[in-house]
Amino acid sequence: MTSARLPFQPDQVERDVSQAARDVMLNCILAWAALDGALSMLLARVSGMSYPDAAEAIGRESGTSKLNKIRDVMLEAGAIEVAALIRKHKKAYEKRIVPRNRIAHAKLAGAWKNDSEFLVFAVFERHQTDSLAIDLIPLQEIKRSAHWANALTAMALRVVDADEEWANF
Repeated sequence: MTSARLPFQPDQVERDVSQAARDVMLNCILAWAALDGALSMLLARVSGMSYPDAAEAIGRESGTSKLNKIRDVMLEAGAIEVAALIRKHKKAYEKRIVPRNRIAHAKLAGAWKNDSEFLVFAVFERHQTDSLAIDLIPLQEIKRSAHWANALTAMALRVVDADEEWANF
């Protein structure tokens, strides 16, 4: 991801965003929503809770929190290698979710006029001392984020559905 470090002017942004770019963003949001549900189901499974009980207990916890709890259950069960794998997935999760968070929590200003493959997001975060941040995110990075979320969702659901809990993880 690219954060603009130089003054970024509104005339550098094409306000109209193509339908194809909107579809890429929508796919990303939907992929991460599916991952959130899959992680909840996985946490329920490893914790021995029913889905309704887990839904009440988990509430609206973040994916990072769910992965931490899954790791903790694995450590308590003595599954050190699985816990280490979960930790790696958590680190990747925190890196890969950034495009999703920009889409969901920042203002889409438009496409960058210099390269329409970059979307411009106005982020409500301080940049330097007297301005707000602007992030330029390539559509390819948004696609990779969605692909990664879909892959982890599939893996989590294989574990949830597996006869042997960790055979496919």
